[in-house]
Amino acid sequence: MSTPISFRRACSIAFAPLVLVACSDTVSPAPALDVAVRVSEQLGPFPTTNPSSAQGLLCDVTFEAQGLGRLAHADWLDASVLFYSAPNRSVPFDSVIVSASDVRGTFSADTIGAGQVEHTRWLFDVAATFDIAMNFRYQVVPGGDVKTATAYFTCGDETTPTVSSRRPAISPVNASLRRVVVNGS
Repeated sequence: MSTPISFRRACSIAFAPLVLVACSDTVSPAPALDVAVRVSEQLGPFPTTNPSSAQGLLCDVTFEAQGLGRLAHADWLDASVLFYSAPNRSVPFDSVIVSASDVRGTFSADTIGAGQVEHTRWLFDVAATFDIAMNFRYQVVPGGDVKTATAYFTCGDETTPTVSSRRPAISPVNASLRRVVVNGS
């Protein structure tokens, strides 16, 4: 004896949600992404002159960003540049905020995904030797977490004067960043 079609249909409709729940993958990893940033190339320092100030240093720095994770991407947000100098290299001497549109303009895309590698080139024109922390902020999608990827480098060397040097043109009181040039090549 066969079961009536309406009973089979009712059973399949009743068990369909259980089958869907049983087939879903609740133990698979959630989407996640971290971005690692490093200095991939640094040229300089090159001596520069500016008619309105003392001689400075120019550093040409290329950063490499790599997306690490799965099933997610990140939207580039803004960036901050922190400048450190002797004698206290634990506290920033100066800082600059770079807008999200400028950051996105220097990378090849507005976003970075898992497994992707992007490069961005920056020119730093500073008055003296500085240790620099370049902080790129990004937002993970999906999830919305805002994170920061940081790379460190020194613009200058031990033979160039630092802000703590006692020269007439450079002193801790009046030395500061002259400019940061964003070059998205």
